[in-house]
Amino acid sequence: QGKIIKMNREEKIEFSKEIMEPVWQAILQMHNNGLIHRDLKPDNIMLGTDNNPKIIDFGIAGKLNEINKKEGIIVGTPRYMAPEQISGGKIDRTTDWFNIALSFIHMMTGEKILRGGKLTLDESKKQLEAYRINPEKTLERIIKAMKTHEVPENIATLLLQMILPHREMRPNPDEVLGKLGGAIN
Repeated sequence: QGKIIKMNREEKIEFSKEIMEPVWQAILQMHNNGLIHRDLKPDNIMLGTDNNPKIIDFGIAGKLNEINKKEGIIVGTPRYMAPEQISGGKIDRTTDWFNIALSFIHMMTGEKILRGGKLTLDESKKQLEAYRINPEKTLERIIKAMKTHEVPENIATLLLQMILPHREMRPNPDEVLGKLGGAIN
């Protein structure tokens, strides 16, 4: 059974930094085993009894070499989806990294790319398409939130690179963990 932990701004940042590396290690291991999660979000990261983070809910995970054979299928939680994911386009490992980077931004700042309460799939698609075409306004809002919440600049920079709207603009997933190590230490 999970529990809600109330944290102040500094505690949120420290907690996020503590669990980032093990969560990212787990994602890298999952990818190395040929799987992609497709629904990484804060609700799918749980702390075990040993206080180590665990990724849960593999209900829509799939094999990397098979996922893109069924184009047009949209699965995941719209609020954390990458633009290519919500449009039913080709996804890859950078899609999971987008999901988890956005999750950490949300955990540390409360900020998300999509604005509004309960969004329909169409509303989510519209907002993500606008972000894909013109990301500056959204990125400025997220940068401001990270500065306000005093997210360390090196972590903020890496997270921002991981949520760029086009897959080819994002860092190589094999390099992300090395960059993270330098950012959190």
